[in-house]
Amino acid sequence: MMTYPERKTIYVDVDGTLLIKDRINVKLVSYIKSKKREGYDINIWSMRGKKYAEKWMIRAGLKYDVTHCLSKPGMIIDDEGWNWIKNCRVTKRCPKH
Repeated sequence: MMTYPERKTIYVDVDGTLLIKDRINVKLVSYIKSKKREGYDINIWSMRGKKYAEKWMIRAGLKYDVTHCLSKPGMIIDDEGWNWIKNCRVTKRCPKH
């Protein structure tokens, strides 16, 4: 079995995650800031596009904590197909820190 190095990269969705019912998720913002201090790359993404992700990154006070803002992909080209995700941790809730 192939082993992979630890990936210190986190992707955070906007609607329903960073922004819940028109309010900034302050618990998640705190988590993001702590992970940035630990050396993680933080990426904010949204199906609504890059500009939308950037708007909420700024409103959440994360301008200096986020590495990239981007749209969620319309296509992923990967030799693993969907198997690449088995090496990712996906959660709907803000992890404890």
